Amino acid sequence: MPKRKRSVAEREAELKFFRIQERGNNITKIVRDLIKYGTIGAIFISGFYFYFQSTIILAGKETKADISLSAILSVLLSNQSWSNNFLLGTTLLSLLFGISGIVYGLREAKLRKDVIEKFAPFQEAAEKKIDPFRSSSKLLPRGETRPEDI
Repeated sequence: MPKRKRSVAEREAELKFFRIQERGNNITKIVRDLIKYGTIGAIFISGFYFYFQSTIILAGKETKADISLSAILSVLLSNQSWSNNFLLGTTLLSLLFGISGIVYGLREAKLRKDVIEKFAPFQEAAEKKIDPFRSSSKLLPRGETRPEDI
């Protein structure tokens, strides 16, 4: 069935509809960006406000803070009360969790590189099948960036 030609009035009505729709889309984008970036700006402004308020409160007063792991551990080990043992236990537990998290992350990175090395030839073959003139990214076999590119 041949396409019916639209009249000038129909085309003008459609154009008017598209202009109204585009205007609505633009207003929506502006409102969305105002909310998004306005919230980020309000967070930064309130952060600066509270920072300067705290410096005004502390102005002219002497404050000292010296925190180090060795000082905390020496205090914990010198007193053998229940609260100090509890604090020592929680400190050691947090160190254990931190170290185990680092070991877990390193192990996962190694496994990810092993999988990349295993499946890289298949991926390259599939890419060459789709586009024979595809250029290589020249990554190392384990998916790492070449040292000369860093």
